[in-house]
Amino acid sequence: MIRRTSLPPSPRTAAPRPPKRGNLLFTIISAENLSKRDKFVAPDLFATLSQFGKKLFTTPTIKKTLSPVWEATYELLDVSEGSSVVISVFNEKRLPAMLDPDCFLGECTVPVHLSYPCKIITT
Repeated sequence: MIRRTSLPPSPRTAAPRPPKRGNLLFTIISAENLSKRDKFVAPDLFATLSQFGKKLFTTPTIKKTLSPVWEATYELLDVSEGSSVVISVFNEKRLPAMLDPDCFLGECTVPVHLSYPCKIITT
C-alpha cells in the first residue's frame, strides 16, 4: 500500500532583486597637474565619458593647460546601480587623439550609486 502525503510547503526564497535603474546627472569638473607629454607646447585637453566601452559624451577642449576645468554636466539615461562609468583624458593636439597612445593621459572608473547623491573627488 502506498500512502501519499503532501509535504509542507518549502519556504520561498526571495528572488534576487534586479538592480535599481534610473537617470543620472554626471558632472566632469576638472583635472589637476596632468603630465606634460610635449616638451615645448602646452596641451589642449578634453575628456570622454564612457560606459560599457561605448563613448557617450566628450567635453569641450580646454586649450593650453595642465589643469583643465570643464564643469560639463551630462545626463545618463537608464543607468543601473552597480555599473560604472569611465572618464578618460586626452590631448587634442595629436590627431586622431583617441588612437594615438601619446594623447591618452589617463582615466578613472567611477561606480554608479543611485540611492544617494554623491560627489566624487579624485586626487
